[in-house]
Amino acid sequence: MGERGNGILDRRALALLVLAAVIGLSWWSIVGSFNGDADNPGLVDDQSWFWDPVEQRAFSAPSLSNPPLESPWGNPSPAVLFFSCSECDERFPGIFISLTPDMKAELDAKPDGGGAVLGPSHPGRLYSVDAQTWVEADSMEAANAKANLSAELAKRCPGSLRMCR
Repeated sequence: MGERGNGILDRRALALLVLAAVIGLSWWSIVGSFNGDADNPGLVDDQSWFWDPVEQRAFSAPSLSNPPLESPWGNPSPAVLFFSCSECDERFPGIFISLTPDMKAELDAKPDGGGAVLGPSHPGRLYSVDAQTWVEADSMEAANAKANLSAELAKRCPGSLRMCR
C-alpha cells in the first residue's frame, strides 16, 4: 500500500511540475519579475532566458527565438526555465528546451519565427534536465526525466519550489 501511495504521489508531483512548466512556457513573458544579478539582469517583456552549457551562464534573447541559439560566447544554447526554493533571489536552471535541427530550420523559415519556446509541446521539441542529454518532449524518456527532476526538486526545495522568470 505504501508503494502504491508513493506512486500516486509521484504521479501527482510530476503532473504538477509538467503543468507548471506548460503554464510557465505559455505565460513566460508575463509571470512576474525576475530578480537580476550581474550575470542575469532582469528581462524585458518579450525576452526569454537561454543557457550556455559551456560557460554555465544565462543570457536573454527574444522570446520567439528558436533554440538552440548561439550565445554571446559562441556556443549553441537552449532555452532554460529557472527554479528557486525562495523568492527567486537564488535560482538554478531546471529544464532546458531545444529543437531538432530540422524543426529549428522549419520554424526559422516562418515569417513569425514560429515561437518555439512558448506554447504547448510539439514534434521536434527536445527537453533536458542537464543541457547535455536530450529527449523528444512527448517521449517516455522525457516523462521519466521530468519525474526524476520532480523528485530531485522536491528534495531540494521541500514545499517551496517556484518557477522564476
